[in-house]
Amino acid sequence: MFLLFLLPGLPKDVLCYVAGFSGMPLVEFVVLSGLARSPALLASVLIGAGVSRGDYRSLVATAAVMLLAIAGYYWYRRSRQRHQNQQP
Repeated sequence: MFLLFLLPGLPKDVLCYVAGFSGMPLVEFVVLSGLARSPALLASVLIGAGVSRGDYRSLVATAAVMLLAIAGYYWYRRSRQRHQNQQP
């Protein structure tokens, strides 16, 4: 949930509804969403400011960082599963 809230541009209201159906405790949800919303809001503001000036570097850089983060997460998850499958 924390990683999803970090992604700028994602509809946060939908994530809040989905979290309500999960078994996540309210306190955990408030802490995770609060910590993740601040950087996502900052990224959205910086992207918007850059695009309004015609400077698309911030948009490209943010997209690259997001893709690298997603790829890193999946790589970590695959390597962890592979490691668990090798243990007797």
